[in-house]
Amino acid sequence: MLPSSNKIKTQLFKEILSKGKIYNSIYFSVKFLENPNGNINKFAVVVPKKVMKKAISRNLLRRRLFNYLKDLNKDLNKSFTIILFCKSEVDKLSFNGLKKEVDLILKKIGLFK
Repeated sequence: MLPSSNKIKTQLFKEILSKGKIYNSIYFSVKFLENPNGNINKFAVVVPKKVMKKAISRNLLRRRLFNYLKDLNKDLNKSFTIILFCKSEVDKLSFNGLKKEVDLILKKIGLFK
């Protein structure tokens, strides 16, 4: 699981929603901000009830994404805050498909070294 120091707190979440840049794909919408003075990446994953009705499914997807982001974090450029919003098509993806889509989005944002 991703450490709490790498998770976005409420105040920062609101700031990203209002000031952040957006990128859309088939499976995810991403809002992100670049922090010039920050030295760690921060993440949040949002899975709406419209996407997955059961809380068990939503939490499973969040845990999988946080776990993958923890493993991926050491290969990323520092100083980004990112919110991943899942879309309705995401429930059709396997875990490997999720990894590929997250990689693709983070490459488009410019987060990889």
